[in-house]
Amino acid sequence: MNTNAVITRIRNRLGPLGWGTLLVFFAYRLGDVAAVAAKVVLGRWLPDEDFGAIEPIFSVLAVMCVPITILFQASVKSISRLQEKAQTDEMTGLLRDLIKITCVGSVVSVATLFLFRRLILLGLHLPDELWIVTLIAGLFALAWWNPLMMAVLQGKQRYHMVGMFVGFGPFLVLALTIMFVGMMNMGLTGSLLARVVGSACWVGIVMALMSSSFRGRRGDYRAELIVLRGTLLPMSVFILFQTILMHCDRLFVRQYMISDSGGYGAIVTLGQIPLWLISPMIFVLFPLVSAGHVGGRDIRYLLRQAMIFGLVIGGTCILVLFFSSCLLFRLWKQSFVPYAGYVWIYTLVMVLHALTEVIARVELARNRYAF
Repeated sequence: MNTNAVITRIRNRLGPLGWGTLLVFFAYRLGDVAAVAAKVVLGRWLPDEDFGAIEPIFSVLAVMCVPITILFQASVKSISRLQEKAQTDEMTGLLRDLIKITCVGSVVSVATLFLFRRLILLGLHLPDELWIVTLIAGLFALAWWNPLMMAVLQGKQRYHMVGMFVGFGPFLVLALTIMFVGMMNMGLTGSLLARVVGSACWVGIVMALMSSSFRGRRGDYRAELIVLRGTLLPMSVFILFQTILMHCDRLFVRQYMISDSGGYGAIVTLGQIPLWLISPMIFVLFPLVSAGHVGGRDIRYLLRQAMIFGLVIGGTCILVLFFSSCLLFRLWKQSFVPYAGYVWIYTLVMVLHALTEVIARVELARNRYAF
C-alpha cells in the first residue's frame, strides 16, 4: 500500500475535524518545543526581574490588540464562508481591504506606543530606553500582520502552511535568542529583538507564498459584509472578556508583586500547556463549523468531539502537572521551586478557558449569539 493511500485512509477515518486538528497539533507542538526551549534559555540567562517582564509585555500587547483580534477572527468566519460558496473574487476583495486596514492600523499602533510610552514602560517597570521602545514598537506593528496571515490561512484551511508558520517560526526565534542573549549577552533587549526579527521573517515568507490570494480579480462582497458586521459585536464581547480573564493577573503581578513576577512567569509557562494542546483543535473547529453551517450540514458531532477531546487532554494535564511541577521547577531553576504548588491551579484555569472557547467558537460560527 502506497503512502498516499495510507494518508487518505487516515484522513477519512479521522474526519475533517480530526485530520485538521492532527496537522495543526503537530505543527503547534513542534513550535512549542522551540518556544519552551527559548523560555528555559531566558529563565536561566536573564535575571528573574527581566524574565518576569516578558509575559507582561505580551499581555499588554494582547490587551491593546483586542480590536485587531476581533476584526481578524470575524474575518476568518467570512473567509471560510466565501470559500465554501466558491466566491473567489469576493474573497479577494475582502483580503485586499484587510491588508489596507492592517497597514493603517500598524502605523497607528506604533504612534500610540510612542505617545504613551512612559505610562506603558512605567507599568512594566522597564527603563525608557530607545532600544526597548523601538523593539516593543516592532511587536506592536507585527501584532497586526501576524493575525492577518493566520486569519487567511485559518479561513482557507491551509493547514500545511499553518504548520510552516507556527511549527518552524519558533525555531528561528530560538536560534536568534541563543545568539542575541546567550552569545552576545544583550539581555532583555536581545530577547525582544529575537522575537521581532523572527516574526517579521515568517510574516514575509507567508505573504510571499499567499500572494496569489491577494492579486486576483476584486469582487463585491457587500452581502458577506452584512454577516461580518453582525459577527463583530458578539465577537467583541467574547474576545474582550476572554482577554481580560487571560491577562489581567499577569499585569497585576508585574505591577504590584514585581519580586514574584519571575516565579509567576514560570507558573504561566507550565500552566499554559493544556491550552497549547487544545488550541489546535479550536483553530480547526471554527472555520470548519462556519463552512458546515453555511453549507447546511449537521455540525453537532463536531461540538461533541471537541468537548470530549478538551476534557480528556485537560484532565490529564492537571494530574501530570500536579505531581511533576516541583521536579520540573527544580530542574529548571531553584528559585522557581517555591511556586510549584500553584501550577495545577493555573492549569485548571487554562482548561476552563479552552472549554469555554470551544463552546463560544461553535456558537459564533452558527450565528447564535445568546451565549
